[in-house]
Amino acid sequence: MLKRLVIGIALGVLLASTCATAGSAKIYVGNFDDNIYVHDLSTGMEEAVIEIADHNNPSPYGLFITPPGDELFIITAAGWAMDQEFIVYDTVQNTEKRRGIISRTSARERKLRFGEYSPDGGKIYFLPQRVVRSGFTPFQVFDTNLMIMTDQTDLSFDGRSMLTSPDGSRLYLKGRLWNSVDIITKVLDADTLEVIVETDVINGSLGAMSPAGDYMVVYYREQLKFVDTETLQVLPGSEVTVNGWIKSVSIDDNHMVVMRGIASVDIYDLEDLSLLFSIDLTSLGWYTTLVADYDEKSGKLSVGGFSMSPSVSGRVATIDVATGNIEYDVVSGYIPSNIVIKPSADGLSLLVKRLVADSVQCTNNTTGQVVYISPAAGEQGWDCESHGLLVAPGDSVSMTASGTVD
Repeated sequence: MLKRLVIGIALGVLLASTCATAGSAKIYVGNFDDNIYVHDLSTGMEEAVIEIADHNNPSPYGLFITPPGDELFIITAAGWAMDQEFIVYDTVQNTEKRRGIISRTSARERKLRFGEYSPDGGKIYFLPQRVVRSGFTPFQVFDTNLMIMTDQTDLSFDGRSMLTSPDGSRLYLKGRLWNSVDIITKVLDADTLEVIVETDVINGSLGAMSPAGDYMVVYYREQLKFVDTETLQVLPGSEVTVNGWIKSVSIDDNHMVVMRGIASVDIYDLEDLSLLFSIDLTSLGWYTTLVADYDEKSGKLSVGGFSMSPSVSGRVATIDVATGNIEYDVVSGYIPSNIVIKPSADGLSLLVKRLVADSVQCTNNTTGQVVYISPAAGEQGWDCESHGLLVAPGDSVSMTASGTVD
């Protein structure tokens, strides 16, 4: 539930308000038909289609939802005859807010290979790519607020996969030397871009970082391993072999989700690495899976792919990881290029420091219901729903607190 806090001070009286839209958990599916399809996470219903305007064949990818949930980030341009752009959309109105250039076709700048966003969304990291003639392979940083490249460093290798630590302080890159097939892992300081450590003992792609940042999952073909992020050593007894080539891995504190084979999803118990569920989407008519995103908060995995019969059409299925149940399987556009879940925020609440409140009002602007809260002495935070405000998906809700400044 998206919140916007506005604070004003006048004549020693502090007024604070927050506005929210309930039921804001969504799935955004970037498609090769150059649109983004918006689905409700709980029902799978398509709610909107975002057209990437003023661009020829933009092929949106690199989707990211900012932590507050109010903005959707998009990278465009898979083709050669167009600029590579960064676009920001408002997730409430589904309207464009701003855009900037990552690389310019007119200046003969090569398209950059997307790596990762910083956890707060303030930076985009672009992996070094092989440049045979000069040997210079820059790792570049794009500032999403300034809309410009702000930093780069030469890592002298061809980057293939990347993860960031949960606090954003370390960057983990996997690749190979530009003139060989040697597999290299480099760990960078996120502020200075200096290489902290590197090793050539870990084969495979960097798949997922643990929520605490103490280990990461590396996969290669049909096997995955757990690697200590400090020592870069494989943790004893952590190797898992699956039935089919691995496409992606997601983890939380309890589960590991592996998308593998043609269109299969395996769910493991992280405590003993036992297989809990194996879901074959080809039985539902899927031709293949391509992309997936896992929302730890709701425990939902949304998978994007396509079917071939009776015609080519995009598909989206959402799976409850705790039960292995497919909650729905719906058509979505053409062929997906990326998928991202926008989770619901926590309850409708307001916290204002230094306010001695004498009144708090919660209003459902959609239904007209009003709830009044009597502030207790010293209380500076209030939750509308716990005090009886009823909200439904799509409702607009506002809160107002008034009192004197302490």
